[in-house]
Amino acid sequence: MDSSLATRLVTINGECFDVGFQGKRSVAERDGVFHNFHLTDLVRERGILRVSICRGGPKDIYVPTIAEFDRREDAVVLNTIRRAFDHGDLSFDVSPSASFYREISLEPSDFAKRPLVRDSEIRTYIIHKAYWLSYRHPLQLSANGVLYPIQFDEPLDLEYLGADIADMVRNVQRLRNQGLLEKVLEANARPTERLLQLYESGDYATLGLNAHTPSQSGSTPNDREFARPAIEEARTSVSETNGKSHSKAGLDRVRREYAAMLYQKRVGEILESQKVELGKVVEDFGRRNMLQSGMYLSARAKVMGRHVGLMAEAMTQSLLYAHEKAGLPFNQATLQEITTEVNQFCEAQKKHLRRAAHNLVSQQFTGQSGGQPSGLVDALAGEMESALSHMAANALRELAIKHHEILLEHERGIAKPHSETGVKEWDVFISHASEDKESFVRPLANALEAAGLRVWFDATALTVGDSLRTKIDEGLSHSRYGIVVLSPNFFVKRWPQNELDGLISREVSGVKVILPVWHNISFEGVRAYSPMLAGRLAAKSSDGMEKVVEDLMVAIRT
Repeated sequence: MDSSLATRLVTINGECFDVGFQGKRSVAERDGVFHNFHLTDLVRERGILRVSICRGGPKDIYVPTIAEFDRREDAVVLNTIRRAFDHGDLSFDVSPSASFYREISLEPSDFAKRPLVRDSEIRTYIIHKAYWLSYRHPLQLSANGVLYPIQFDEPLDLEYLGADIADMVRNVQRLRNQGLLEKVLEANARPTERLLQLYESGDYATLGLNAHTPSQSGSTPNDREFARPAIEEARTSVSETNGKSHSKAGLDRVRREYAAMLYQKRVGEILESQKVELGKVVEDFGRRNMLQSGMYLSARAKVMGRHVGLMAEAMTQSLLYAHEKAGLPFNQATLQEITTEVNQFCEAQKKHLRRAAHNLVSQQFTGQSGGQPSGLVDALAGEMESALSHMAANALRELAIKHHEILLEHERGIAKPHSETGVKEWDVFISHASEDKESFVRPLANALEAAGLRVWFDATALTVGDSLRTKIDEGLSHSRYGIVVLSPNFFVKRWPQNELDGLISREVSGVKVILPVWHNISFEGVRAYSPMLAGRLAAKSSDGMEKVVEDLMVAIRT
């Protein structure tokens, strides 16, 4: 991002915000480049939005040449952010969107010549920009009280409005004739006292502004109003047991930052797993000389869709764990907050998945005489979206079940504070195939007990027909940690793929509680069933019982 471009922007709807560029991030597995920004509201101090503008696929699908793309990229990205506010896709009034980066896809149409907006909209924009950037939040401060003039024909503004210099000069002159601007040069002017008074009094009709300008919804933007957030924060402070007070708003900010950190950590694991699994797909189809087949594309699409589904699960769990860590009640409002945020994430990801499907097909059939098969992009996108929707629905269903369990506990009068973990009956439980009990699990349990742990394993054997998730939940309800013995006998029970992958994401208050042990199985053997499990550090029975116990004790005590 070119640092010479404006870092303070205004929109037609009257938003004003600072743009903090956080850098670019390339994600090969999602075939995209992400421009990350922190947008800081300057209208009513509504906080920070984290926004990521995603460019998927090669540059020349947007414009004819790479040189043109590089020349225009920065301006198009910034104006894509502004138009997202204009269209309602971004808003400082929607607080949940500040938890994670809200992803917005660049489209080829964003690089096309914009249609010219109406003169009334050009004048609306000029008035907002004059008020906010010359008076309220000037880019240059004047020592003698004289407002600096604003340039209204900057290339960034012309691209945003679809206008040329003549359009801006014409409308600046008209506002000057109305006594709202003091013209300095053709398209450079400063606001008059009349404009400032009308703007702050809320007389938008006289100014010719739309009624939905942000300053109206929060009363007039005078100095007293700008102090209101601090007043409201003082009113919402709550007392701690030590007599001190802390801000609910501050607690919410820390909770969301904690959730974001948990989520980013988990996404790193998911992307690494996806890389391994996609490599396995390439290896498998390459060995069969089928890399040009539709089945190959379908296999890649399923992997990508399932891993984005795992991201939705990770978001759900991260928000919930952060909520638990803050000691807040898991009520209907919390359920709705998490559900809304996960659904917004899924809708944004579906656009990325469709672009990924387009890129897969384009790369596969580039230069081939027959062109792209009809309907293939839709079919691949449908597979990926279906996998995402299925896994997200499962995650939200589990969330709703947890909420209803808490309601039932309240009805019975046994509910405890949500953050209260209680004392567990056992230190660890061992989830294992019944066939491995006598040969390995019983000696392991004896060795762990000798090391000072309370071990539960007699009732935790897995047999055909069991639900892996249910068994794990049962074990964790009585134990601090769960040891899962991965062996040929374990995998032969054909657990559902999402239950296998879900093992490594099980956490309590952000702490991993599932500890895998490999028994009579290799890395390749585990990877054949679950690349995600294969990527998780594990103790190995081949190293000897003493080393297995040592590795498990380190994990438990760390």
